[in-house]
Amino acid sequence: MKDEVKKENSVTRSRKNNSRFRVQSSKKKVDVLLLYPDTLEAALGSPGFRLVYRTLFEADDISVDWGWYDRKNERIVYESRRCNGRYDCIAFSVPYELLYFDVIRCLLILNIEPERNKRKQKYPLVIAGGAAPTINNEVAGTFADIVYIGEAEQYFADTVRQLVSDKNAGAAKQLTPMSGINIPDEKSAAPRFICPTERIDSSFLFGFDDPLHCTFKDAGLVEVGRGCSRGCRFCAAGRIYLPVRHRSVEDILS
Repeated sequence: MKDEVKKENSVTRSRKNNSRFRVQSSKKKVDVLLLYPDTLEAALGSPGFRLVYRTLFEADDISVDWGWYDRKNERIVYESRRCNGRYDCIAFSVPYELLYFDVIRCLLILNIEPERNKRKQKYPLVIAGGAAPTINNEVAGTFADIVYIGEAEQYFADTVRQLVSDKNAGAAKQLTPMSGINIPDEKSAAPRFICPTERIDSSFLFGFDDPLHCTFKDAGLVEVGRGCSRGCRFCAAGRIYLPVRHRSVEDILS
């Protein structure tokens, strides 16, 4: 019992000291809930999800909470919460298609109509991004107002600002088409890949390898490259992360 208490206390201290759990100090203009529709272990082991969180967290005019889906207890667990549940945007990071079922469950828990065509203006803007929506945006378009395609480093925060502003100004169907997103049923917003980041930076991963909760309990997370030059037709890695980028040993060590 004492060991369990010590273990829990160490987790609490780790989270308080880690930047991914810092509470933003001032009220922002746009409130975003970033959700990972899978376990905490999977969320902490996902560099892409953590990168999106950092991108939103560092934006001066965006306030972001994040959470994950507890499948066993059928609930959303919030790792940070300061927006009082009044979100302008709900953003999902979906690495593979089987998690779409849990995305729908999360929407129902949040009392949000899961079918996009039936959703009214009063609901938050729902965005889906990640590998699965990038590979096939049609599936995500059945529940998401916006399908974000491609990499998030350079444009995601700006995209959220613009889309929330457009939604507040009118109906969701009047959202301004932007490069790299797909507005379902809008031919003028045909999906296009966002220009990828020129330099991969994995410094934000420092400390994300929580030894008590991360999938990789005895290893750290370092992104050594992105994409694959082999181009196998059955594999998405060589097609959705282009151009292929490899980091030098010096860059990784720095």
